[in-house]
Amino acid sequence: MPRPVLSTVVGVPVALIAGLGVAPFAPVLLAVSIGVLVGALSAGLADSHAGTQREQLRAVAGELPLPIQLAAYRATRRGPVPDDPEVKAAAVKIARHQLALTPDRNATYPLILLGGGVAPAAIAATTRDNPLTPVLLLLTAMSVLCALTALIQPVLSTKRLRSRLLALQTATDPVAPAADGP
Repeated sequence: MPRPVLSTVVGVPVALIAGLGVAPFAPVLLAVSIGVLVGALSAGLADSHAGTQREQLRAVAGELPLPIQLAAYRATRRGPVPDDPEVKAAAVKIARHQLALTPDRNATYPLILLGGGVAPAAIAATTRDNPLTPVLLLLTAMSVLCALTALIQPVLSTKRLRSRLLALQTATDPVAPAADGP
């Protein structure tokens, strides 16, 4: 998907949801501003993530044609193991590279402090008569969701990627059958 399209597809719905979610509690200008800010942030994050994936793919797959690079990347995610040995070899390289980049599980534990520290502070701020209560609640929800995603992602993606790498490797390097007889 082209980068401007990806940014728009992600940013506009997030902006509408955030703006409409804050609208009953805040003036219209503040709700629109929050919607635009959150939508732009989400679009930027989606664009950055897609750009990072493209750069990783180029770094690992090298000079292979783009269709082979894309097929190899898809093979690391889902679907049957490809028959083309060039695609399989590129997919194994990509999966190994992505596993090497996966953060250690222990490195994500400080995010628990973020979620555990931001949420009570924002909830405490909402108990007062504060006009920025919707903003604080929105930021709290976003920080908790980001912390949960950052905690869960290394566990789930690593497990999925390891099993996919194993499937690709066994398809690439099948075990030789045992010889019958003496």
